[in-house]
Amino acid sequence: MAGRQRLERVAIRHTVGLDDKVEGIGGVADIKENAGARYFKLKLNGDPLADAARLIRIGAELATLVA
Repeated sequence: MAGRQRLERVAIRHTVGLDDKVEGIGGVADIKENAGARYFKLKLNGDPLADAARLIRIGAELATLVA
């Protein structure tokens, strides 16, 4: 580790769990909830129709984030 240099930037990832709120205050796009993350790991439950509907909702919320 002695030869390693400190990185200028670090990527932050936020995991969106199955029980996490999607919309509104405390939702996936809430800066207080996701700590300003730019990368998201999305949990799925194995039901294709329910997962697709949830991913659409999450995508709509994340689209509101400032790039």
